[in-house]
Amino acid sequence: RMDVCMTLDRSDRAIQVALDYLRDEGVEWTLHPTDEEVRAEYDRIWSLLGRRTIAELVQLPSMTDPASVASMAVLTKLVPPALFTDANLFALTVCRAVNLSLTKGNTHASCIAYVCLGMIAGPRFGNYDAGFGRSDTLGHFERQRPSPQLSQARPSGARLRRLLQR
Repeated sequence: RMDVCMTLDRSDRAIQVALDYLRDEGVEWTLHPTDEEVRAEYDRIWSLLGRRTIAELVQLPSMTDPASVASMAVLTKLVPPALFTDANLFALTVCRAVNLSLTKGNTHASCIAYVCLGMIAGPRFGNYDAGFGRSDTLGHFERQRPSPQLSQARPSGARLRRLLQR
């Protein structure tokens, strides 16, 4: 549904579809998150990373939980319209996708999150070294990694029917 909205040049509606889906998953976001919300999500990344090396991060297991894989797909589809709508929504989306990867495992969509983290870590948080080094290496790894769960990366038909009825 988000793809259809984007194709019809309705990025506002695509964002609303994503926010509705996330709300159904227990994530309450607004169209314009606060700086504090973004900072908390960003800080959680570094708390989860701890002292792990990039080599350890590329060894994270594949994300297998269908709900997490679907949420990751929705977050990834939210990145483009969020980028052009609200800087805080974009940053929050990227940080949540990275955190989901760190806690539930990597998926092909993790690549996008890691690369986008490099886009915000330096300019937004002054963390230029960490942003580029991690996003470049992890992004390259994820592009090379096979993903058997790609067929699970979408919400179920029943869930889509509920979203379409809104």
